[in-house]
Amino acid sequence: PLDTIWYDDFSDSLATMTNYTFVDSTGNNFKWMWTNVGLSGSPYTTAAEMKPNSTTSANGWLLLPSDWYNSDHNGTMTSQTAMKATFQTPAIDCSGKNNVVLRLQQKFRFCCSNSTSIKLYVSNNGTTWTEYDLRKGVISNTASSPDPQVVEYNISSVAANQATVYIKVYFGAASHYYMSVDDILLYE
Repeated sequence: PLDTIWYDDFSDSLATMTNYTFVDSTGNNFKWMWTNVGLSGSPYTTAAEMKPNSTTSANGWLLLPSDWYNSDHNGTMTSQTAMKATFQTPAIDCSGKNNVVLRLQQKFRFCCSNSTSIKLYVSNNGTTWTEYDLRKGVISNTASSPDPQVVEYNISSVAANQATVYIKVYFGAASHYYMSVDDILLYE
């Protein structure tokens, strides 16, 4: 059995939106958001497509709706601003844990360049970050597969025996489609 260190299934929208840090480097307020239904009105993506088939998607997940942000919310694309958005967890205590593995469930699709950056960052001080790849070789205009895509990284080199650990997810350089993240787990 897994020894759970920390887990968030995004079932509490208020706690998520209050305790997490959301940043949009474009200055357009294109931030990750909590949802349990996806968003309608995107020109290229339906609400159903945005919803991951994650373990607990019925109670909510985090979504970066690139299409929706770049549209009039009635199906017409109005701009092509590339996303540069992160969400960051509150501090997680991994004290006394010699082996820390991170697992998350994700679903995404992006356009229009294979230079799109989809990254996971881990820090034990909020300043120095270790980078991990979340794109996993998925190419432009192709949805991640399977749904959900379960990603695991051993983050012990950064998180083991640390009283303060932060997890950050970044989606950048894509103006179309979406990214959804759910069920983030740290375990030993």
